[in-house]
Amino acid sequence: VRVVGGAIAVRSARAGVLTNVTRAGTDVGGKKRDELVEVVDGMAEDRTSALVTVDRAGRRRAASNGTIGYAVDRDATVEAVWELGRQLNPLLAIGDHARATFDGIAVAPIDGVDEDALRTWADDVSAALTEEPREGRVRFRGSQVQRRDPRPGRRPSVASLEEQARAAFLTPGSDTLDVASEPVAARTTTEDVDTLVRTARRIVSAPVRLRRAGETLTLSPRTLGSLFRVQRRSEGGQVTMRLVIRPGRLRDVIDGDVRARFEVEPREAT
Repeated sequence: VRVVGGAIAVRSARAGVLTNVTRAGTDVGGKKRDELVEVVDGMAEDRTSALVTVDRAGRRRAASNGTIGYAVDRDATVEAVWELGRQLNPLLAIGDHARATFDGIAVAPIDGVDEDALRTWADDVSAALTEEPREGRVRFRGSQVQRRDPRPGRRPSVASLEEQARAAFLTPGSDTLDVASEPVAARTTTEDVDTLVRTARRIVSAPVRLRRAGETLTLSPRTLGSLFRVQRRSEGGQVTMRLVIRPGRLRDVIDGDVRARFEVEPREAT
């Protein structure tokens, strides 16, 4: 009975928060309820407006904690602090008074994360900061064939983005995340490039001579190389590459004057 009476007396006599109570590192001991609400509101605003930044290869994406799904339950946080030492259970109430007197009590914000918003943010950042893979190809330099092998790209890991953002939510202030990355495979292979190289080398292996009606047109390996380009086609998730003629370049090489030289007058049937 004495314990209960003492707890009730302490509860009714105290007008503010227990002394030696901190909320997210800020001393709120002795504050009246309206003062506590003001402190919690300021803390919630600071936490939700703090920026999370991801920087990769000179490209950057930044968003506030609140934008990517973090929120502080202000009412619940106020109640968690205010009810210390005010519980109906006298043993709990007296225990809070003892802890506050001898050790102090730290109260973390009561917060939460919108999982859908966090995943959407992570997906968007990963896509925006992806370093695209380099696809394989060949090109002609005069009569020489140059190859470029495919190289994988890199992108921020969605799982790492989510994990690092959650860690940032727990600390005050803005953060730049140290995010792991993962490879992005090229759609072409070195074998595809090997095939193109063999074809390209055949094209420029020797001059081509066109003869008709006593006229001869010689196309040098350099000219032949200039007539072709690599065409990529995607079918069913697979990419194929082949060398195709450049129509515009072909018209330049075999222009009207050249065609006129090879024209043959029609011969009437007899």
